[in-house]
Parts: sequence; C-alpha cells; structure tokens
Amino acid sequence: MRIQLQSCEALETFLEHSSNDTSAKYAQYILDNTFQIFLQKECPTSLREQILSVIAELIASTDKSFAPYAENCMKILLNFFSEIYSARSLKPLYGTLIECITLTGPQCKEAYLKYVKDLVKAIIEIQESSSAANDFTKDYLQNAWQRICPVVKENFQDLIPPIVESTLKVVNVDVLMSISNKPEETFKIEDLISSMDPSVKIEKTKVNFSTSGTQDKSMAIELLNEIIVVFDTHFLPFVEATQNIILPLLSYKANFKVRGLASCSLPLLLKIVKWSFKLKKNKTVVPFPNSSIAFQNPLNSLEKASLKLMI
Repeated sequence: MRIQLQSCEALETFLEHSSNDTSAKYAQYILDNTFQIFLQKECPTSLREQILSVIAELIASTDKSFAPYAENCMKILLNFFSEIYSARSLKPLYGTLIECITLTGPQCKEAYLKYVKDLVKAIIEIQESSSAANDFTKDYLQNAWQRICPVVKENFQDLIPPIVESTLKVVNVDVLMSISNKPEETFKIEDLISSMDPSVKIEKTKVNFSTSGTQDKSMAIELLNEIIVVFDTHFLPFVEATQNIILPLLSYKANFKVRGLASCSLPLLLKIVKWSFKLKKNKTVVPFPNSSIAFQNPLNSLEKASLKLMI
C-alpha cells in the first residue's frame, strides 16, 4: 500500500503542475484506474482518501475540459457517499467526497441539480455533528458551501433558511477548555478571563487564546460572512438573529481573530438592511422563504455598533 500512496502523491503533484490540455489527455485513464481501486471493498481508508485527493486535483486541473467525464464521476462519488453516510461509516472520507462532488457537479449541472437538496441536508447534518477538535472535515465543508451556495441561491431558495440557521448554530457554539488531568471538566475561556484577579493588570488587547475551539469559531464566522455575501438580499430575514450572535463577539476577550471577523459582518448586514429600507420606501414587496427565525428592524443597533468600532 505504501507504493500506492506514494504513486497517488506523485500523480497529484503531476496534475497540479500540468496544463489543462495535458490533464484532460489522461483524465479517462486516471479515472478508470483510480476508481477501480477505490471501489474495492478491501481498499484501505487512507488509500481511498489519497485517491479522492487525486480526483479533486484532476477536476481542478482540467477545469471545463472535465465536463465529458463529470456526470459519471459524480454518480460514482454520490453513490459511494450515500452508501457510507447511510451506514455512518468511513467518516474520514466525508469531507473529501463532498469536495469532489461539489467540484464535479457544476460541470454536469442538469444531473447535479437532482441531488443538491439531499446533499445540502447531509452537509448540514455533518456540520452540526462535527464537534471533535482538529476535524479536517470542517475545512472541506467550508469550501463546499462556497461552491454550493450560489447554486442554492439560483435554484433552491427554500434551502437558504436551513443553511443559514445551521451556520448560526455553529457560530454560536461556546468555546470550551479543560485541564489535562480533569478532561471531563470543561469551562468557557471567557469565564476564565473574567475570573482573573482584578488587581493583576493585563492589557486586554494583548490577551489572545488560540485553540481548536477558537479556530473553529473563526472559521464559522468566516463562513457566515461568505454566506451573507452570496445570498445578499435573500439574507434579510436572518439579519436580526445574526446581529444577536455577532454583536457580543465584537468584545470577545479570548481571541482577536474572532473579534475581527465579527466586525467584518457588520457592513455586510448594514448593506442588506439599507437595501430593505430602500425597497420599503419604494413600496416594493419582496417574498422570502419561510424561516424559523423572525425578522425585525436591526438597523439602529447595527449602526451604533459600527459607530462604536469606528470610535
């Protein structure tokens, strides 16, 4: 297996540095041989993961030249993902499979659209259940959302609420810590900072905890900001719920990156709210998909928060 893994790494490097035409020339041959190994029952998970990396690089390096192979490739990947996800098995492969599927899908759009709803549902479930530290699946999911959200906006606006609501849940997860000799006891980093002896003078701006938890929170806010940009005016019903989560993070003591990314959310939200007031002034009615999140007028609090940051 060691030789096979090294061969995959070499092939991935070759594709990374090849032109579109060169990669396309070998695409069918690579797909036939890699899938033949990938679909074998005894194929080790580590080798499957490496093969998926090769396929992802092949799709990226061939670009639009991959279109003739896209539909068959996507169906193989979807069938395999559906099988292991239903069985809740081979979880380390979820991320790379979703990456390959979302890379392939746009090149066979008609076939891809048939599976988008089920795919979004699966990604949401994985996103909300992925709580382990150093779970690299989260990185793949963030990239997948970037590719799939424009498709949702164009074709499946009813999927916008569950995507936004799931992302807000992830942003709102508390960052916990534990002591090595008592791993079962957890506490919030914020509580730790607040409990510091007030007689000990510390420059708060220099306090910065970097843990897998703060990294996950930063990644979640970054994803939220990308979703706001993509969904644009369709994000209006979720502005109030978003501000309720984001505004407290402007003074998040534990991590400066969390504070910085939260501050980036404000102008995005303000832009959407001001657009809504312009429509109201013109008496334009815009239908929005149903959501469990209630919409209110957040303009004043957002503007106050933005002014506070400027000061």
